[in-house]
Amino acid sequence: IMVRGRGCHGSAPAQGVDPVAVSAYLITALQTLVSREINGTDQAVLTIGSIHGGEVYNIIPDEVVLEGAVRCLNEGIRIQLEKRIREMCEGIARTMRASCEIVYERGYPVTMNDPELTAFAEQSARRLLGEERVDRLEKPLMGSEDMSVFLQHCPGCYWVFSTPPRVGETYANHNPRFAIDDSELYLGSALMAQTALDWLARWE
Repeated sequence: IMVRGRGCHGSAPAQGVDPVAVSAYLITALQTLVSREINGTDQAVLTIGSIHGGEVYNIIPDEVVLEGAVRCLNEGIRIQLEKRIREMCEGIARTMRASCEIVYERGYPVTMNDPELTAFAEQSARRLLGEERVDRLEKPLMGSEDMSVFLQHCPGCYWVFSTPPRVGETYANHNPRFAIDDSELYLGSALMAQTALDWLARWE
């Protein structure tokens, strides 16, 4: 979201149009799209993760650039949020005498596992790894994954393989302290092979 105003000296803000102030309103207002326009039983996340504007403390810049991400589990909500983001940004910017340009790039679609194949893969996993090593997630994850594109053309199952370190704390994969137990990586390959063998055995 590129918010364009008119730069001026910080001591005379009335002589310009402050894109920093407009951006602050935008960030606050955009959060209401999830909290006030999406049903509480649906899941959606709207995050502004990057703000760039201005170079010195006492000068109002001409432009501020915001970057963010939208995650949801429903294509209808995905369409709704894109439409409302555009409407809200353009409306607020215009109200505050600024303008804005929105570049909205659609990333990966929602990853939807096939129920039958998921149950099949789960059985293979429990057979190979044991009951204590297999968990079925009760709630969906909000991460994005290119596997979703494959699943639009062919039914399948996306699973997560975890190999936490044998000692010390466990950190998520986006953490700088992320570490895994390399000695167990072979189990991921073994699980894919086991699932394939079990699938082929159905046709014997």
